[in-house]
Amino acid sequence: MSQTLKAAVTSAVVKPGSSRFGYYVKNRCLYLLLLPGILYFILFKYVPMWGIIIAFKDYQPFVGLMGSPWVGLEHFEMFLTDPAFSMLFRNTLILAVYNIVFYSRCRLSLRCCCMRSDIRFTSGSCKRSSMYRILCRG
Repeated sequence: MSQTLKAAVTSAVVKPGSSRFGYYVKNRCLYLLLLPGILYFILFKYVPMWGIIIAFKDYQPFVGLMGSPWVGLEHFEMFLTDPAFSMLFRNTLILAVYNIVFYSRCRLSLRCCCMRSDIRFTSGSCKRSSMYRILCRG
C-alpha cells in the first residue's frame, strides 16, 4: 500500500481514546458535502408531508392545520362511495391509456424521422439535439 493510502485509512479510523467530536471536526469538509443532499430531502421530501395531513382533517383556514378537527378516513369514504367515482376512475384510466398509446406513437414516428440517414440535415443536427436524446433514450 502506498503511504498516502495508509495515512488516509488510518486517519479515518477513530482511535480508542479520541473523542467522536474530534473525528467530526477533522472530517468536517466531508460532512459539509452531505449538507446539500440532506437539505434537499428535508425541503422536498419531508416538508410536503405536512400537506398530506389535510386529507385526514376537516381543514379550516382560520383555525389552522393543527386546530382543525381530525376526521380520519371520512373524506376518502365519501369520495369512494360517491356515484360519480366510477365515471371519474374510468375516465382517468382511459386518459392514461390514450396518453401511453399516442405518446409512444408520436415518439416512434419522430424517432424514425430522426434516424433516416439519407436526409443530410436531419442526420447531423437532429442527432446532436436534446430532443433526439429524449426520443431515443429507450
